[in-house]
Amino acid sequence: MASFIKRGTRWRAQVYVHGKPKTKSFPSKSHAQAWARMMENDAADLSAGMIPDKTLTDLFDRYSREVSVHKGGERWEYIRLKKFMRDPVAEVRTRVLTPQHIAEWRDRRLIDVSGASVKRELGLMSAVFSMAVKEWGWLKMNPVALINSPKSSPDRTRRPTDDEINALLQAMQFDGDPPVSVGQRLAYAMLFAIETAMRTSEICRLTWGDIYEKLAHVAKSKNGDARNVPLTNRARELLKVLRPDDPSDDDLVFNMKPSQVDSNFRKMKKKAKIDDLHFHDFRREGTTRLAKKVDVMTLAKITGHRDVRILLKVYYAPKMDEVADLLD
Repeated sequence: MASFIKRGTRWRAQVYVHGKPKTKSFPSKSHAQAWARMMENDAADLSAGMIPDKTLTDLFDRYSREVSVHKGGERWEYIRLKKFMRDPVAEVRTRVLTPQHIAEWRDRRLIDVSGASVKRELGLMSAVFSMAVKEWGWLKMNPVALINSPKSSPDRTRRPTDDEINALLQAMQFDGDPPVSVGQRLAYAMLFAIETAMRTSEICRLTWGDIYEKLAHVAKSKNGDARNVPLTNRARELLKVLRPDDPSDDDLVFNMKPSQVDSNFRKMKKKAKIDDLHFHDFRREGTTRLAKKVDVMTLAKITGHRDVRILLKVYYAPKMDEVADLLD
């Protein structure tokens, strides 16, 4: 029997599954009741030795609400999970899911996007299915593990040139004064990314309470780990111009959402007549510049990479003619 208790503005539901209590809070009693019914139905199915009869839409939705929401890459996962739900694969039921269903999804997706994109999305699917197997009992196996992954295209090594950075700053009307337009705030975010090699989402979440004399504290990163990012003299100069007279610790430093950064950067890139450049490429540029000053293990601590191999393969892209100069 489920119980429901209102605490403040939220409702806490508690159910017993195989003798163990499980609790979760929700914004309304109806949400709490729906969750409790789902947990009780799942427990009954599992007790009978059966996989719960769910659709993949149910699975993707649950993962979005319970897992993605706690990740630094929540927005990316939310968009992909919603896209999964619009595909015919979403109507497949967990009791009849096979690797062939996922292989068919893969082949449909490859018509529209690159192998690298499909490979990344399969990684998300695999994480969802693993959670369904290990934690929720909704599946007996992970079907992604039993299909062939598409071949990836060569890793992206694009870096902005000095001329491109200057053209973008001109398009953004950057003048070194406190920003009064979205374009000028974007310019500060771009220059800050080059100095710190931080991700777009991390830059957008920075508050003045996260800024210290020589450090920026990243409380929530893509991989879930917090870290401190050292600030160069240039980065501190940019922050000095941006800082209001008496900022609150909760005030955003750049006052932009990742979606605003993406959309406005596309506009500025077009205005500057630059092709094939993403805002994320400034993280690569920053990483490469920092690599000239620190060893690779320190670099991984700065950028937040757990796997140094990814750092070396994807982000660290030195120009070999510059390396030759260092050797002389």
